[in-house]
Amino acid sequence: MASHSYASGSMNGQQIEKLFKYTLNEAIEGAVRLFPDLPKYSYNVKKVLVDMVFNMGVDQVGEFKTFGKAIREGRYWDAGHSLRDTLYYQQVGRRAVRNEFLLKGAGKKTN
Repeated sequence: MASHSYASGSMNGQQIEKLFKYTLNEAIEGAVRLFPDLPKYSYNVKKVLVDMVFNMGVDQVGEFKTFGKAIREGRYWDAGHSLRDTLYYQQVGRRAVRNEFLLKGAGKKTN
């Protein structure tokens, strides 16, 4: 397998895959800690929550109070819309727009 430069050394494809799987599992566990009902959510809602925890970490996602409250109440459209007022939305661009779209598609507007 080819090696890829990573920080102070290099990693081969197998090592990269192992690190990715570990990090993904950590994101899933973090999303479950924030949203204990995660297993009951639709695929798209799970995808958004795990993606956000993967990229920002559990503590940072936990700071999205309006977002978290809307998710817990099943108000997915509102949760998606609440992302627009965050630095996250400005910084990650298309990923945030995709996540907003997935959440809005999972639930009706309540406001």
